[in-house]
Amino acid sequence: MISVKCSYVSPESGQTTTIIEIHDNDDVSEDTTVQPTRQQRRRAQPRQPIDEEMVERLEVPMRDSRRRCQQRQHERGTLDSDDQAVRELEQALA
Repeated sequence: MISVKCSYVSPESGQTTTIIEIHDNDDVSEDTTVQPTRQQRRRAQPRQPIDEEMVERLEVPMRDSRRRCQQRQHERGTLDSDDQAVRELEQALA
């Protein structure tokens, strides 16, 4: 019995195909093609966000930041007016 093994890789799919030819002493010869399971692994690349998604991601933190800034300015304004009222009362009492 003579066996010949031949492997090749398909450029389209990257799949390896192995062909084994077995020649018996009988008049009958068999050609067997073995298709192995696909061994190629692909890593999933993270999808890059589109511009609209980036804008949405930035809008909320920016809106919150503006709101906090306005709140601080309002509190400072309230403190300034309170200080002014205290000074006026001190002058009135003096």
